[in-house]
Amino acid sequence: MSITNPYKNAVYAVLYIVFIACTINTVSTYAKHGPSIMIPIILLSLLVLSAATMATLFFFEPLSMLIKGDSRGALSFIGRMLGTFFVFVVISVASFLFYQM
Repeated sequence: MSITNPYKNAVYAVLYIVFIACTINTVSTYAKHGPSIMIPIILLSLLVLSAATMATLFFFEPLSMLIKGDSRGALSFIGRMLGTFFVFVVISVASFLFYQM
């Protein structure tokens, strides 16, 4: 997986979110509901994993560019990536609202 393309990074982030949401949805339909110590452990572990994954996707390349002294390139990279991710979020919210009608 190459993380040097801002558009691919945004797509990878969206795919990761979709994967996690589908996995949680699938597991919740098959899991027995009830109080369990495993639920908070799993959720906190997933939070840490997600934070690390998203931090790597969103900030690794811009930070390395910034360390190398390319501040304009870093800002351009993160701007294009966040812009692409924003487009996916807007499309997702719009489609959700459209299908709720």
